[in-house]
Amino acid sequence: MANEIVIHIKGDTAQAEQATASLTDKFKGTAQQLKGMGVAMTAVGGAISAALGLAVKSALEEEIGIKRLDMALKRVGASYGENEVAIEKVISALQRKTNFADEQQRTTLETLISLTGDYKASLDMLPVVLDLAAGLNMDLNSAALLVAKALEGNIGALSRYGIKLEEGAKPQKVMAALMERFGGSAEAAANPVTQLKNQVDDLMQVFGHVLLPILQDVLGQVANMVGGIQEWTAAHPGLTKVITILVAGLGGLSLALGGLILL
Repeated sequence: MANEIVIHIKGDTAQAEQATASLTDKFKGTAQQLKGMGVAMTAVGGAISAALGLAVKSALEEEIGIKRLDMALKRVGASYGENEVAIEKVISALQRKTNFADEQQRTTLETLISLTGDYKASLDMLPVVLDLAAGLNMDLNSAALLVAKALEGNIGALSRYGIKLEEGAKPQKVMAALMERFGGSAEAAANPVTQLKNQVDDLMQVFGHVLLPILQDVLGQVANMVGGIQEWTAAHPGLTKVITILVAGLGGLSLALGGLILL
């Protein structure tokens, strides 16, 4: 044919195949890197969510402990709000020197107030109770009961621990005997690891208190939704029964179909 131009292209197919294979390997390597980054980000996200969940839980437990202490104080004519500064000053100082966290101390103070009916005396007793618990390796609640009974004149239990006092000894003499025997025990038993953990827990509570109002708002909305659903189901029992049966049937059908697809 006139004016026809024929172009012949020659090339090394081996080089082309090698370049294609190299490009494919790069894509695979990039995909693996992205996958690894995704796994790492998921792990980090999960760790942060878990930490924040623990922070909220810790903050909530602290709030409950303070409310319980406030109730004990109100029963003796005081309140946590009025005495917060004095209480937290003592508790913070003791936490810095011992293994006992602030939550544990508030619970112990609540117990002492309930047993003695005297807020100021109970706050004065708190360091002695911590020393007794550390010195005898007993829990704080048991130590609080022991001290409270002794101050009421029941010193029989103390004699089992080598503290000899006459029956009906005055509180000042009981406290002096306890301090002489166990004074400084809690500070001597302080473990730096435990103290660091207490500090970290306090820091987590700071974050938890920020998130707690948000969570409480969400839980309130969810509770309202659940309440609305309960009211609807109570007003429409027949329709509720039909919907329940349909949902159960759909679930069973989905389970069966899923099993067949996997075969």
